[in-house]
Amino acid sequence: MLFADNGRLTEIERLRVMERIAEERFHPITKLASIICETPIAFISILDDIQEHFLARIGFDVVVLPIEKSICGDVIEQDDVYIVSDIAKDERFSQLQAAIGKPELRFYAGAPLMTHNKVKLGVLCVLDYLPRELNQGQQLSLATLAEHAIIKLEDELIKDELNLAVVRLKTLIDNLNTAIILESEFRSIAAINEKFYELFDIRIENVIGRNVFDLFCTIKSAFKDPDAFMRKVMEYSLSEGTSQGYEIETRNERYLEFSYTPIFVDNEARGLLWIFKDITEKRESERLIEIHKAQLVMSSKMAALGEVAAGIAHEINNPLSIIQSIGYVLKHGSKDSLVRDTIVREAGDRIEQTTKRITRIIKGLLQFAREAEPEQKMNVMIRSVLDDTLSFVQERFQHHGIQLKVEDFDPTLQLHCSPTALSQILINLLSNAFDAAWPSTDKWVTIKVRDIGKVLEIEVSDSGQGIPFAIRDKIMQPFFTTKEVGKGSGLGLSISKGLAEKMGGRLFLSLETPYTSFVLELPKG
Repeated sequence: MLFADNGRLTEIERLRVMERIAEERFHPITKLASIICETPIAFISILDDIQEHFLARIGFDVVVLPIEKSICGDVIEQDDVYIVSDIAKDERFSQLQAAIGKPELRFYAGAPLMTHNKVKLGVLCVLDYLPRELNQGQQLSLATLAEHAIIKLEDELIKDELNLAVVRLKTLIDNLNTAIILESEFRSIAAINEKFYELFDIRIENVIGRNVFDLFCTIKSAFKDPDAFMRKVMEYSLSEGTSQGYEIETRNERYLEFSYTPIFVDNEARGLLWIFKDITEKRESERLIEIHKAQLVMSSKMAALGEVAAGIAHEINNPLSIIQSIGYVLKHGSKDSLVRDTIVREAGDRIEQTTKRITRIIKGLLQFAREAEPEQKMNVMIRSVLDDTLSFVQERFQHHGIQLKVEDFDPTLQLHCSPTALSQILINLLSNAFDAAWPSTDKWVTIKVRDIGKVLEIEVSDSGQGIPFAIRDKIMQPFFTTKEVGKGSGLGLSISKGLAEKMGGRLFLSLETPYTSFVLELPKG
């Protein structure tokens, strides 16, 4: 007999039918069917693609039949209980007696085993040696037992899948680099992972079911400040919602991030997840990154200073030459006292002006070359910082025939920023503008200062060819440069952007002008 599969084989494999029904747990179903229907024989018949298997057998010793000799092939196609009152009078069952070697069998009844998605796996059967009938109650009981067998199969599958999920989850949690305690809604420990024991170097027997606060009292001595840890535990336990990470140091100089998150089921809090994350390596990495950043900033500063070094030397050399000339005049000037007094006064004035100029240059250099450590933001006169910065770049611009112009602005305007960071950003912008403007025919760089409410804008524009559209999104990225190899590190704009953001401002490329224009926006003082 051949009949449609209709997904039966897939379901048999999914539910692991052959394995499960063969277990003792399914025998009570066939035994109950035998008792209720008052038959000496009962079994569950399962049909695969080549055989019919008889499982959970009562009073029946046949284990398997070829599919072509199936005694339940017709029944599996039915939706209700199928009854053959007298096998001897039913041609469709004429082969049954010979197939199973029991010619004396006369009665057969079967209820199809149908899954929740309407796939029929087999039949729950009862047989007798006498012709007979089943009353309505017996038929209903047989159908109900068939349904119960399927429900039991589905439940077994769910149980196995749940157990497998638990094992997988436990394996995953145990291999996390984070210590975890799962607290039940009754304040008891529902689960704890291996990382917790490793992190706190303890091993507690029978910890599941214990009060979570007893565990916290056990581990509090591991922290440098046990009282602070317990206060945080109490604070978290009384609060709602997910906590922010709280950093706490252990006695063995490890740093942990301690937090918790509620577990909700149907919008109802059913427990807490306590988390201890070792962030020691993370903190050390962040420290090293900050050191590296500072080194990059300082390297960028020194590179910028190197570019303007010749101009700075010239700026200082000129005033020194003036002082030297005045010294010669004072030494070899007129011996007439009146004339000499006039010469001395004039020389004094010129020396004072010249030394002020040198002082301004050196002040700018010292300000710019200061170590790249966090500097307190303060209110500074933008005119003062701008003048100090320009004092050691102007000579370079003049020497190469580039007009450096600062448009008029209110000299009383103040910024709330770090003077050192501001000077570094301006040097980087002016250095880039110099490189862009120098190859052009009309060489100029312009600085504009605008008051736009709560912030001030410093715009640096140049007469260069501009920045191609294709790379505008990349120019602020670290190590991206359009300069020749050896002429740029690609860090200037990236570092300047970071410095601007650290001061609560921003640095961006303006698209509102036909020229290359970078705008530095910072809070007003």
